[in-house]
Amino acid sequence: MDAQKQSFLRLNLSFLLYIGCDDEGAVIGLPNASKLLEDIPNKVRDAMGIIVGVNLLNEGGKEYIEIDVPPYPIGISCKGVYYYRSGSTRQILTGPALEAFLMRKRGATWDNGPYLTNAAMLLFSKDPEKWQLGAYVKIGYFETDADLLYQDEIHGSILEQIDRIVELVYLKYMRAKITYEGMQRIERYFVPEEALREALLNALCHKQYQSGVPIQISVYEDQLYIANCGCLPENWTLENLMNKHASSPYNPNIAHVFYLAGFIESWGWGIEKICSACKKDGVPQPEYTINPGDIMIKFTAPEDRVIRVAERLSVSRKTVAARLKKLKEAGLIERIGSDRKGYWKLLK
Repeated sequence: MDAQKQSFLRLNLSFLLYIGCDDEGAVIGLPNASKLLEDIPNKVRDAMGIIVGVNLLNEGGKEYIEIDVPPYPIGISCKGVYYYRSGSTRQILTGPALEAFLMRKRGATWDNGPYLTNAAMLLFSKDPEKWQLGAYVKIGYFETDADLLYQDEIHGSILEQIDRIVELVYLKYMRAKITYEGMQRIERYFVPEEALREALLNALCHKQYQSGVPIQISVYEDQLYIANCGCLPENWTLENLMNKHASSPYNPNIAHVFYLAGFIESWGWGIEKICSACKKDGVPQPEYTINPGDIMIKFTAPEDRVIRVAERLSVSRKTVAARLKKLKEAGLIERIGSDRKGYWKLLK
C-alpha cells in the first residue's frame, strides 16, 4: 500500500481495502496473492503498529485480497508520519496541526488544561499574548489586494475584543449609505451588524490559537473578508457547514463562556443566523472558502450600498483622503461629528 492509502488509517472508522480489482471494482486477479497474504500483515504491523485482517478471495477463478481495517481510537502514523485527507489532496500533519489532531484523538481540546486553562487565559487575562502569540485581531483597509491604506490591531481579552472590533469596523472602516424616511436618517452598511458580530464570534470560538496567527479582517470599498486559522470538524465538508448541523466548536470551553455571557446560543446555527441577517437586510449571502489551514468568509456589497466618491472624482480613494487632509490643514474645512456619523463643513 502506498502512503495515500495508508493515510485513511487516521480515521476512527473501519473500512475494507481490495487489492486485485480495477477502479470500477471488477476483479482482475493477482499473480502472487498467496505471498501477499503472508507479507501484508507483517508490513502493516511494522510500518504502522496495527493489526489488520487479510483475506484471500476468489471470483471466477481469479484470486484477490481483502484487507479489513478495524477502527482505532488513536492517531495512526506510517513510519512516524501522520497523513490527513483534505478533499482530493493528501496533507502531511506537522506542528500545531498534528498536535491538534492527536489531542482530538485523546478526547482533549487545546483550550483545556489541568490547572489554569488556555481558555481562561484567553478569556480573562488583560494581556493573553504574554502566553499565546497571535491572540489578537488585525483589521486593514485595502484599495486593492496589494494596496493597504491603513490598519489597526485589537488586543486584550477575547471577551472584550468582540465589541471593540465591531465598533471600530463601523466607525472607521465601512461607510454607511444614508437615506431619509421623512425626518428620520437611515444608515445602512453592506454587512449587517448581527451578521458581522456572529461571524466574529465564530472566528473567536473556532480559531486554532496555537497557530500563533491573528484573525485578519480585510475591508474593501465593496467587500469584507474575515480569515481565521482553523479547520472544519473531522469528516465535515462545506456542505455540512452550510446546512443545519450540531454545535461542534473547536474550543468548547471558550464557546461555553460565550454562551454563558449571552454571546452565542450553542445550537450550531451561527451560520444560519449570519445568512438570515443578510437576507433580511437585502444584501448578498456570504461566501465561505475552506483551505487546508484556514477558513474565510466573504461579504459583498450590493451596488446600492457602495459609496464610490473616488470614482466620481476620477481619482483614487488615497488621493481623496490626501486632499481632504490638505484642506483641513489649510483651515478650509473642518470635521463635524464622528467619523461614522459626521460630515465636512466648508469654512471659507
